[in-house]
Amino acid sequence: MRLLCVSDVHYNLPQMDWTLDQAGRVDVVVLAGDLLDVAGRSPLEAQIAVVSKYLTRMSRSAVVLASSGNHDLDGPGPDGEQRAGWLPAVDAPQLFVDGCSVDLEDVRFTVCPWWDGPRTREIVAEQLHDAAVDRPAHWVWVYHSPPAGTRLCTNGRREYPDPDLTAWIDQWQPDMVFCGHIHQAELRHVGGVLYCNDGDWVESCTALVEHFDGRLEILHWMQLQALDPLAPTARPDRSLPVVAEADA
Repeated sequence: MRLLCVSDVHYNLPQMDWTLDQAGRVDVVVLAGDLLDVAGRSPLEAQIAVVSKYLTRMSRSAVVLASSGNHDLDGPGPDGEQRAGWLPAVDAPQLFVDGCSVDLEDVRFTVCPWWDGPRTREIVAEQLHDAAVDRPAHWVWVYHSPPAGTRLCTNGRREYPDPDLTAWIDQWQPDMVFCGHIHQAELRHVGGVLYCNDGDWVESCTALVEHFDGRLEILHWMQLQALDPLAPTARPDRSLPVVAEADA
């Protein structure tokens, strides 16, 4: 199974075009939150309509796992807490969004929503509890915010730790967590869990790609434009110069 992971797109359409083009060359596309841009010039309703079409088209070529981020919230739910109500409303094949878990081969992927208060936090806790039942060999989470207590929650200028995520990881011990939010890419092993923050499509302009040998690598937008990292014949050894690798 081959993955491509991006996050914090913030309604940058050239990068969405690239992601769409690559969807047919991987098995799974992971979108780890902040597909929209609440501070953008385009009305939120227009962004939702456009991004929904992208998700639908991507899901025709690959399994798509899309979690919400803080920029994706479009209004309060019945409990008064903000939610990305538009995301579950996208009806598309092979699209799994907030609240979903799906088993692919021997991996369970769990897609968690951005939570805005005690009730939506409780919903995430319940989701993880239920997804842990009869889990297969491997468990991977998609969760927009980075965990507290790791370097993934800071870029030296700002820090957005999520202590609840850290507590859930300690409790359930997933194998891998895809996140974003901080706009700085990094792969890091901590306590047996591989944390994958693929950066963003705004500042660092990075994506996380999986090579044919199973190695994960963070690549920058200029590399992605100049090279063809997902092509089967891109290099005989099926690898590219390493930008960032997970710690041993």
